[in-house]
Amino acid sequence: MEKFAPLCIRADKLFDWVTRRIEKTFDFDQDDINFFDGRKSEINPCEFFDDPDDVEVDIKNVDIECDQVGSRQDVYLPELELELQEVRIKKQGTFQVVLAGEHKGKERTLTSSPVNVCFFERFILCAPESTEISCEVYDAGGSGALLCVDNDNGDFELSLSLLICQSVQVSADVIMEVEGKICRPRNDIVLPVDHVCDEIPFPKQCPQIFPAESK
Repeated sequence: MEKFAPLCIRADKLFDWVTRRIEKTFDFDQDDINFFDGRKSEINPCEFFDDPDDVEVDIKNVDIECDQVGSRQDVYLPELELELQEVRIKKQGTFQVVLAGEHKGKERTLTSSPVNVCFFERFILCAPESTEISCEVYDAGGSGALLCVDNDNGDFELSLSLLICQSVQVSADVIMEVEGKICRPRNDIVLPVDHVCDEIPFPKQCPQIFPAESK
């Protein structure tokens, strides 16, 4: 068996990695957002739904990217006796609002046109020169509430809460010495490979209660 030995490898080394959950709130009125039911004509939700107070508000189709913008600033943290970097991360993209409720006694939904969103955050990271910063929004969603202000004129207000979960990593391509051994190819799998069918499943029975004992 081949023994472990010192090896030099080129690897993508992580210098820092944080996740952050943020919540952004938005307030709209009838002039800020439009709703449709699959047709091109705009629909006022307060005039469309039987009871606007029972309408469920969700945020769907979230498509947001995050990237580093601007230059990094060195920041000294006395409690850690360490110099780190302040980094600005921009979130930019779109989402849609979906309203669900009853219209003439039947469940119906209205979907908004895409809503643009753009904002910045600051992170304190170990991000020295020559490192790269990557950001990924790995989960997003939200909810809200619809308020009909003036039913006669169809005026409404919409409050939304957008939840974003993001992962920010700092990395660089480095050459490292590690203990290891050279990998060898595995044995090839030669076709054809016989397909083995799974056993036919049957529902689990309850013999403690059925069949009943004969009297």
